[in-house]
This record gives sequence, structure tokens and C-alpha cells, in this order.
Amino acid sequence: MEGSLNSQVPVNPGDWIFGDMDGVLVIPAEAVGEVLVRAEEAKTVEDRVRSEIQRGVPVPRVYAKYGRL
Repeated sequence: MEGSLNSQVPVNPGDWIFGDMDGVLVIPAEAVGEVLVRAEEAKTVEDRVRSEIQRGVPVPRVYAKYGRL
């Protein structure tokens, strides 16, 4: 199930649950490894974006290069 706008979200033993002020995320146990790999990849890109912006690279150029801010 991708996303839910109701109060019924299945949670099973071994699933990971994260929450903050923006919402709650349930990661099924079988997807945890892939999610962690992708999260590390995203962090690497976001670190590069931050570094370039701090060095004075124009934001539109950084966005064009990485496709995210």
C-alpha cells in the first residue's frame, strides 16, 4: 500500500515506524534494506547540494544539476 489518507494503515511485526511533525511512515520489514540504501543515496546528494550552495553556486544551477534542493 502506498500512502493512506485514512486511519487504517497495516503495521506488522518487524516493520519500522518513523514519525515527526509532518507525519508517520511505516516501512515494511521486507523493504527496510532498500529504503536505507536509498536514504543514504539521498543524503549524499543533499550534502553535495548544501555544499555547493554554501560555496556560492547559484541555486538554479544546483537545482539543474541535482534535480532537488
